Amino acid sequence: MPKRRSANEGTIYQLPSGTWRAQVSLSGRRLSHTSDTQSQAREWIRDTLAQIEQGLTYSSTTTTLGEFITAWLEGRKGALRTLTYFTYERVIRLYIVPGIGKLLFRDLTPVAIQKFYDNLTSSGHSAHHVHYAHTLIHNCLDQAMRLGLVSRNVSDLCNVPAERRHEEISVWDENQVNQFLVSIHNHPDANFFYLAFATGMRRGELLGLQWKDVDWLARTVTVSRQVIQPQRGTWSYGEPKTKQGWRTIEVGQNIIEHLRDQQTKSDAIRRKAANRWHENNLIFPNQFGDPRRGSVIGANFRQLASAAGLPEIRFHDIRHTAATLMLGHGIPPVIVAGILGHTMTVLMTTYAHYIPSMQGAAAALMNTLISPVAVDLNRTTDSGCTRSAHDGEKS
Repeated sequence: MPKRRSANEGTIYQLPSGTWRAQVSLSGRRLSHTSDTQSQAREWIRDTLAQIEQGLTYSSTTTTLGEFITAWLEGRKGALRTLTYFTYERVIRLYIVPGIGKLLFRDLTPVAIQKFYDNLTSSGHSAHHVHYAHTLIHNCLDQAMRLGLVSRNVSDLCNVPAERRHEEISVWDENQVNQFLVSIHNHPDANFFYLAFATGMRRGELLGLQWKDVDWLARTVTVSRQVIQPQRGTWSYGEPKTKQGWRTIEVGQNIIEHLRDQQTKSDAIRRKAANRWHENNLIFPNQFGDPRRGSVIGANFRQLASAAGLPEIRFHDIRHTAATLMLGHGIPPVIVAGILGHTMTVLMTTYAHYIPSMQGAAAALMNTLISPVAVDLNRTTDSGCTRSAHDGEKS
């Protein structure tokens, strides 16, 4: 005979296999668990009853984190920027679901989530990457709390590695930039790299440029979109990364000439593609008129830099290089921020140590302005009269 308890205590009985089955009633439904020993079965009942007291629902015993967080993100898709959605989706699909997604909500504990974060760190992921995962899990569990699936957000009790205050950047000096551009003079991507170094535009922004964004007379290029390539073979347009990313950049005559050369090259690519051409009006299209793969551009850049005998930097470091060259030559930070599409806060946080110190000039100016100078209160007027310090009196 099974060893029964009262309805409020659950039920324990031994199975023919020798294992022990524990059962608890929740919301008119039965929760079951099989243990190797009777004491383990009792412990499961005690833990489950305690969770019920804390607000455990039946749904939390059948819903996994992976199922819920995937559906949760899909429901927020319309409220997120395209690039943000694809970034979140990738973190969930590649890391959260395989790493911790099979756990039921009722089995989510601070220990389980902390172990997941620690595993990400030990496998080489940056603190920034772990923060991404933590933000998604935390926000997802907040929504689960509002729906009554969990009684608390256990991720609040977890430790996340501290992010570095400043991004590690590597840059080239102007001689290295010149060496690179000379070495690629006849390369098919030369115009792309000339514009990248001249403007510091992001790779996705460069790939999304269309000919209508160029004002030939004003010599400007307008940034109003970026190409997003979340998976191989797919792409879409997205808004610039930030509000400041919507900008118009003035360029020099040399860049205008490179763009005219690029227009000639684009026309040749279009003619060669014939009826396979997809018209997207892009300045830097692939052989069929669609955006080029950012990863291919990055790989080409590394190969070209190596061939030129230059130290390795990322494609994104071209943006940092442009910023440091402008600042180093005295371009006001507010102008540089506008060109890059940064706020002043971000610019100063990232590049403050690249701005030449002008404290000596400032000290000399203020020394002159606040130096005591004797002033004669009795001065001669244009009519030859002398005014005293008292208004209206003449001597």
